[in-house]
Amino acid sequence: MKRLTFHIDHSSHPEYLTEIIELMEKGILIDDLFGIGKNQERFSAINTERSFGNVLSNLKRLRIIDDSESRWSDFGRILISHLHEFKIVSNLLHYRLFSLWNPADCQRNCFSWSYRTICGILLDLDGQLINIKDLSSKLQEVIELEFAEKFGVNPSDISVSQRTIQGGLKWVELIEPPVLDKNDKNIIFQRRDSCPPWLILLGLDLIYRDQGIPYGSNIIFSQEIIDFLYSLTLLSNEAFKWVYQWMKTQYPDFIQEQEGGGWATQICLLREPKLQEVIY
Repeated sequence: MKRLTFHIDHSSHPEYLTEIIELMEKGILIDDLFGIGKNQERFSAINTERSFGNVLSNLKRLRIIDDSESRWSDFGRILISHLHEFKIVSNLLHYRLFSLWNPADCQRNCFSWSYRTICGILLDLDGQLINIKDLSSKLQEVIELEFAEKFGVNPSDISVSQRTIQGGLKWVELIEPPVLDKNDKNIIFQRRDSCPPWLILLGLDLIYRDQGIPYGSNIIFSQEIIDFLYSLTLLSNEAFKWVYQWMKTQYPDFIQEQEGGGWATQICLLREPKLQEVIY
């Protein structure tokens, strides 16, 4: 069995992806991107075409451009339409990396599973200094104890490193409002106090997708679901409560909630929330 790719590329800062998208939007061909970009003093830390190729590969891994024809995917076109709205773009890219892994095809896009897991681990470090080595060890532990056991994967086929964590933190660093406070070489994680309401809606859609739940079905709004939404939104407990309420008022055509009668709160995702419909 081939080794699974849990590594998140640490050399491709998300900022470079947005710079590439800006150039491609102007009609510049992929073969010319590196030379023209460097002439415009872009891609500050990329010095070779080989390194630049890694960034282009990430655009394809994230399905921002189609792998075969190097044309915009539907998601890529959504990004372009909001290219100059940084808060939207940063949360969209975070959601994209978080959402690509699917348990129905668990051995693909494992780098996305790593990112999900890193976000979940960070929640327990609220207000604390981040230790890259400890975070890497924790990720390896979760992979071996949870992923390998649940999906029948040999732990010897799995490998992550501190660079995997560094790659993940670059994406977390992108999020607006921010959750990382960097001071010299120190990094402190702090849950944020707001996020776009559509991020919670898309998180609920992920739960329906991952668990194979048909739209229109009620599900119990359990602590497990809330914890999953915490890991996606990286919100504080109090902030989650009001952003969740805000989401319900913004998207009544997509989400319904029922409570009472002595039963736990139930929610129902009525239909698929397509990005072009819910992001504004």
